[in-house]
Amino acid sequence: MVIRNQDPDGVRFEKRVSLKDRARLELLDMVKPNTVLEGRYLIVREVGRGSQGTVYQAEDTELRRTVAIKENCSRDDHALRLVLEREATLLAKLKRHETLPVVFDYFAQKDCQYLIMEFFPGEHLGDMVKARGSPFPARQVLDWADQLLDALILLQTMDPPIIHKDIKPQNLKLTPQNRIVLLDFGLARELTMESLVRGYTPMYASPELRAGGAIDRRSDLYSLGATLYYLLSGVRAPDAASRLLAVSSGLADPIVPVSEINTQVPSGIARILSRAMALDPDARPADAREMREMLRSEFPNAAMRGTRFTVQLSPEREERTGRETKKYGVLGFCEGQVLSVALSPDGRLAASSSGEKKTRIWDLVTGDVSVLGATARAAPFVEFSPDGRTVLSGGGGFRLWKFDGALVVERGGADYLCATFSVDGKFIVLGHADRATDRGILSLFDVSKDEIRALGAAPSWIRSIAVSPDGETVATASWDIHQTICIWNLRTGVSRTLGGCADYVNSIAFSPDGRMLVSGGRRLRIWRLRDRATKIFESDSGRISAVAFSPDGKAIAAVGNIVRLWDPSTGAARILTKCEAALNTIAVTRHDPIVLAGGADGCLRLWRMDSSPGGKVTF
Repeated sequence: MVIRNQDPDGVRFEKRVSLKDRARLELLDMVKPNTVLEGRYLIVREVGRGSQGTVYQAEDTELRRTVAIKENCSRDDHALRLVLEREATLLAKLKRHETLPVVFDYFAQKDCQYLIMEFFPGEHLGDMVKARGSPFPARQVLDWADQLLDALILLQTMDPPIIHKDIKPQNLKLTPQNRIVLLDFGLARELTMESLVRGYTPMYASPELRAGGAIDRRSDLYSLGATLYYLLSGVRAPDAASRLLAVSSGLADPIVPVSEINTQVPSGIARILSRAMALDPDARPADAREMREMLRSEFPNAAMRGTRFTVQLSPEREERTGRETKKYGVLGFCEGQVLSVALSPDGRLAASSSGEKKTRIWDLVTGDVSVLGATARAAPFVEFSPDGRTVLSGGGGFRLWKFDGALVVERGGADYLCATFSVDGKFIVLGHADRATDRGILSLFDVSKDEIRALGAAPSWIRSIAVSPDGETVATASWDIHQTICIWNLRTGVSRTLGGCADYVNSIAFSPDGRMLVSGGRRLRIWRLRDRATKIFESDSGRISAVAFSPDGKAIAAVGNIVRLWDPSTGAARILTKCEAALNTIAVTRHDPIVLAGGADGCLRLWRMDSSPGGKVTF
């Protein structure tokens, strides 16, 4: 038979395999949970299955890290056996890039080959589009496009260049840090290399790739254009074969500009995507660099790398403390002290809660501000959902808001002191005070079922919560005499004590790679999670109210009366601003490093971390 994947996002291989061999391969291609491979890789669960094998989440028991294992089983087919080996070789040649996976190991056992790679938590964009039932915001998609084109520039400037050959939504994963990762290099090859197997995904493959002809850099641009078309419209563009048939029959090309399907997409962007998807390769951009520059010039206000949107601020303020003068932008003012701030996943919106018992939404591009609603008490926390479509706030219970002020969820009763979302946004993780027992309760609220359940009890009131980037664990800081920090498994509720701080803890945060936890109080303390080793950095400015890692994990932003950036490896600190009013809260965007802080004077201060003049610095 000929293998045909009915999923429109599936790969089509033009290779004949007998029914008997196909069934045997499917039986081979199975590894049960808790199996140990190569004496060190403990299989946790299957996370994906396709035409070329199966992908598992596993634990490297030697280095104590989560990894992805790609398995390919074939007893008789030499070409298929070499596919995974070639993928390992290609990935090993690449320079480190945050949009591309890192390969750790490769080995074979019996009839199967195994590729050990970096594990990325998160969802595939193909699944996310189906779950949403609507396209993504243009600004968000264009930010992802910028990240992908940056990775393609790296691939296309290798010697020899590397062609991915299978760019599609199902091969793109969105991490909790809002980074896009390009996965599955099973069909990839160097430009000068022959293909081991001929495969393609019909809905995203260029005409020349489908025809088995010569391909170059521009073939990947066609696939990227078709992918962006789908993410922006929620509709798959007509495949290349259908378009060629129509044109050869004297009919018009059936593809519709994406801006006609989604009117929020600028017409200039639609023209660039149409050019990327041109049937004639010579009509497409020459390479990824040219396509990136075209998108950046057409949509300069998009939140894209290197050309981030312009944040509309009040004139820069100067704050003088002693001989120093520090500058910052002012987003606006609240009535009463600011208790919590948050930034949306795409970095465009900010949310604030304050002593005025109102939750506000600030548009960093237009400068517009709106009030979601009032609460019975001042809200100690505010958070955006991972998809950026709702806002969580506290104050006499907790509430989940839409941006038009409509309430999705409203729960009263418990005294919730802190809360955040799970990585997938399906749950809200809550910490509250049980005043009868003086203990803290960690709870999970299921958003879709509108149900809440207790996960466990902490030694005392839970002051701060952080969810790990892989979504597996949550850290809590308590107000007991030891200021205990606990690590909880979100699935089982099992907890372990990371340690005590001997002084109060106001805030905790995971590093982007999930390997470290930072706590702020009288001191800045960094915990290495695999062995609980700690570093302690003294603060000469009194209390640290809030902490957050930079997107690349190379700096920790901390606020109190002084806003500092700390180097977690050396403890070196750089002062951004000294403030007369104490700052209570901080938020950092997930990829473009912007710091937002609010404090006792009701002012929302903002710093952009780039090299432009005006007292601004670079991480």
